[in-house]
Amino acid sequence: MMKRITPLFIGCIACCVGSTSFAAIVADSNADWSADGTQGANGWTYGLYNATTDANGTYDAGDFEAFDGTTYIWNGSKWDENNADGDNVPWTEVAQASGHPNGDNNGEVHYAVRRWEASGSGAATINYNISKANVNCGNGTTAILYHNGAEIGSSTIAGADGVGVMASAMANISAGDFIDLALSPLGDDGTFADGCDGSNFGFTVELAAEPASGLWVDFNSTTQDGGPHPQAGYESYDAGHEVPADFVRMNYNAFGGSIGVTPAWPNTTDNRVQQMIDRGAGNDAQWLGADIDLLTDFLGIDSRTGNGGNGDWARDGASEPTYMTLTLSDLPAGEYNWKSFHHDTENVWADFQVEVSTDGGATFTAVGDFEMSSTSTGGNPANAGLITDGPVSMVTTTFSATGDDVVLRFAPFADGVDASAVHKQIFGINGFQLNVVPEPGANLLLVMGFVALLGARRRR
Repeated sequence: MMKRITPLFIGCIACCVGSTSFAAIVADSNADWSADGTQGANGWTYGLYNATTDANGTYDAGDFEAFDGTTYIWNGSKWDENNADGDNVPWTEVAQASGHPNGDNNGEVHYAVRRWEASGSGAATINYNISKANVNCGNGTTAILYHNGAEIGSSTIAGADGVGVMASAMANISAGDFIDLALSPLGDDGTFADGCDGSNFGFTVELAAEPASGLWVDFNSTTQDGGPHPQAGYESYDAGHEVPADFVRMNYNAFGGSIGVTPAWPNTTDNRVQQMIDRGAGNDAQWLGADIDLLTDFLGIDSRTGNGGNGDWARDGASEPTYMTLTLSDLPAGEYNWKSFHHDTENVWADFQVEVSTDGGATFTAVGDFEMSSTSTGGNPANAGLITDGPVSMVTTTFSATGDDVVLRFAPFADGVDASAVHKQIFGINGFQLNVVPEPGANLLLVMGFVALLGARRRR
């Protein structure tokens, strides 16, 4: 079975993407575009970042330069340099679905930037895309996503990549925050030339329903790094690391009742298997994104035989898994969406499988195979794909509760590819979001069409 690994990047020309967090689409760079070029309309402003003149060479929110209607003008369909001197540079422009940066081969390096200013607060998922509009030449371009000037995602594409990528990042946003998507001339060869750099780029913002409308739980250690460190907006499940007496049912008010959450390790009795880890400040400092209190700690499994686990599970019938279950009790009957987070700010990046039971654990259905994400260098074995600012590894699924307990079952496994050592033998879940699936017609379906437009530019 092929592993499904998040963060997930989907290459597409036209995609239909359903919200997985019961979110409302509060911003859409394509749908919100102002047909008459009004800056600030629907919260959107267009401009550039001058990387050449930036003294520290690092983008922050104050480095954004809004097009002023003088040097850069609205020409009836897009924002473009006025070309008063007739030299056709800089090339910097922003149109409804596309744009063009300026490269060092034509003077200063400019990123073309779309900025959205938030008018509300909450947990946001930003879905952004980039693809080449002009696929005939060039060294490619890069889309960089920023939250209040801090980079939270980026994707580089080749010069002939008309399909491109769509990616997602998470951020906790407040009213007045800025989300900026910058189109850079940086190509896949590491240079900043701008030839044929016309590219499609845009993003949407999904603002999740308030946690009170569902059940959001953050797992916290009470015995490590001065914990617990509860994440704002989440309920807290607190327990000591390897302290069996702490792993009991805890109840939370949600869905009109009291919902129980109970972790268990059903096929081992050794307390050392029962993990509740909180990473230290040194590892946490490597994480540059949001929600550090969610991601610094995790509930999980130590599958090593020396610590009471059942060892490497090859899923071959000859070896035994080391299971951990999460039981959700007293859920009202209905459809639910589950999203869980699986990241270590240190070195753990285990492969793991997930199953779900809606009949109290009598039978299980496979959800899929996944891999944890991690942040810090080092580890045994070391992870070559470190994530420092998101998105982290997530598991999403939908299930129907019928009145019986719902049981999520997790188990790390040996994939036969990566070396079998400590940081592939520990599994963790930072927390989860559980929400009711909206009634038909209540959930928004996000339809994003990314069509490669080879529209004429004034010098093409």
